[in-house]
Formats: sequence, C-alpha cells, structure tokens
Amino acid sequence: METAAISILDFVEQRTALLQALSEALSAAGASVTSFDLDGLEACIAQQQQLCMRIADLDRQVNAVQKRILLAGSSCSPALHQATVRLRETQARVRFLNDQHQLLLRRSRRTVNALMRSYQTFAADLYENPARQAPQGRTAGETA
Repeated sequence: METAAISILDFVEQRTALLQALSEALSAAGASVTSFDLDGLEACIAQQQQLCMRIADLDRQVNAVQKRILLAGSSCSPALHQATVRLRETQARVRFLNDQHQLLLRRSRRTVNALMRSYQTFAADLYENPARQAPQGRTAGETA
C-alpha cells in the first residue's frame, strides 16, 4: 500500500504547486487591477481558469485514490502528513488572496460606476448636440 501513499503524496504535492501558482496569479491580477492594466488582468484571469481546471481534474484523481486507500485501511506516512500540512497552508493563502481579490474588484466596480456617472453628468452638461447649437438662419451643415 506504500505505492498508494506515494501516489497520494504526489497528488498533494501537485495540488500544492497548482495552488501556489493560483496564488501568484491572484496577486498578479490584483496588481493589474490597481494599475488599470486590462490586458494583464485578462491574462491573469485566463491563467486562473486554466489552473482551476487543472486543480479540479487533480481533485477527481485524488478522490479516487483516497477511496482506494480508505478501503484498504492504510495509515498516513510522515511525508504525506507534511505534504498535507503544506497543502492546507497553501489553501489558506489562496482563500485569503481570493477574498482580497473579490474585495478589490468590488471596490473597483464601485469606483468605475461612480466615475461613469460623473463622466455622463459632465459630458451631458458640456457637450451638447451640435445640430441643436446651430445659429438661427443656418442649418447644421452650413459653414460661415
């Protein structure tokens, strides 16, 4: 049953690495939002989507191996225990960064909405339809 423990250890290590990459992508996305780098943000989002798909696929594999281990009744090795501790720490970091990223996006959305309302008010007051501003006796297409 040591091969199953090694397999689950490999899965835990892979998931930890993927979560660390996701953590970095979330941090990069936050930096893109604050610097108004839309292309960078879109690239980060695409990377996050890929990583989440890989994590979900890996989770399905891990669940299958865990079921086999439970059915066999084997115990956890020290290496597996250490790997699961690292995994929990990484999951906590990703959860924290995801929460921070959500807050940042909410604040950004409110800021953009406020700026858009301000711009619409400003634009409506300053930039009237030129056809309505034509002097009397001339049509909008005539010049002096």
